[in-house]
Amino acid sequence: MGESSNTVRVFWKTIVADGMTNKKRTSITIETRKTTVIRRRKAQTVAWCERCHARVLMHNPDEAAALDGTTVREIFRYVESGELHAIETDEGALLVCRGFYREEV
Repeated sequence: MGESSNTVRVFWKTIVADGMTNKKRTSITIETRKTTVIRRRKAQTVAWCERCHARVLMHNPDEAAALDGTTVREIFRYVESGELHAIETDEGALLVCRGFYREEV
């Protein structure tokens, strides 16, 4: 997943010459990019998502947080609030549906 954002910073410089005041404006635009790569050592998990009504790729909370650009704590909050689809395995592990991330509620 890649993200880009622009930040504009404006600086004002006051110049006084011959009794007249002039302002000079300088703006700086900074572009940033972020790329997240997840390498899997094990087979991908595909499971039935009740809310998507389909078999979808599932991620553990760490992977979901990296893909969504947030924290694991936020992933748990989104699951509890219903913003993310998730299932719990027989072993008690949480798997987050990859069919979408954070529906608009």
